[in-house]
Amino acid sequence: MKKVSLFLILVLIVFLAKFCWAIDPASENNLKAFLTVSDSPEYIENWVKKPSDTPIIIKKVTAFIPNETVYIAFIATGFGVKNDGRIDLHADIEIIKPNGEILFSLQDYSKATGHSSKKPCFVMLDPALDLIFDNTDPQGIYILKAIISDGVSTQTATATEKIMLVSSTKLRNLLRTPINDAKILDDLWLYYFETHNLIVINRIISVLHWVKDGSGMQIVVGGAAKWSLTSNAKQHSEIFDYLVKEIQTSFGITKSLLEEIIEEAQNN
Repeated sequence: MKKVSLFLILVLIVFLAKFCWAIDPASENNLKAFLTVSDSPEYIENWVKKPSDTPIIIKKVTAFIPNETVYIAFIATGFGVKNDGRIDLHADIEIIKPNGEILFSLQDYSKATGHSSKKPCFVMLDPALDLIFDNTDPQGIYILKAIISDGVSTQTATATEKIMLVSSTKLRNLLRTPINDAKILDDLWLYYFETHNLIVINRIISVLHWVKDGSGMQIVVGGAAKWSLTSNAKQHSEIFDYLVKEIQTSFGITKSLLEEIIEEAQNN
């Protein structure tokens, strides 16, 4: 049985805080939405407490075990600003189970209606969400979806993230290990061939996008991930079929790269 609790942000300065992200904030009336997922509320607390010009670094986490809290926050940029300096952002959220069913859906759950600068910046909507899975929740990949609506510009933007619910601390820790070289990819593949737990493949898929939007060693690791997925999809029908299925729930660069992998695997 799922349990949901709310982490309320009480200080409105949160709406003015800037966020250290991999991309620049968008210009006004060019709405973009983001979801952040972590194993600690520290980044939310830091956002509230630090000056608005202080960068905030968020530790992104995607693997969890039952009874561990998932801290989820909703962030927007490129929103419209009223003449009096106020903004009007609202977020609907939805969480989808591994079998495709909706775990729960909340309308107009989080909002930001305070004052903001017209300069490009990020804002965090209030409240954030604490999500706790228990032992009755199915293991696998959960899709988190937030739709942010801007009452000023009338635009909407969608953010989507995947999180993995697993049963063992060993697997959780492996899935949380930063993939900063090819050896970690080897460790993930070794675990897969020992257990045939397909959730490990999602961790490898998660760095595919570095092929096109990474830098330095990230490009190398992304290329190694693509090569290993292609090679194993050619040799193992279970992996091939899984990658085909993952295309249906993948987005942007990752989806296009998975399509390339499937096409190459089919042609060889």
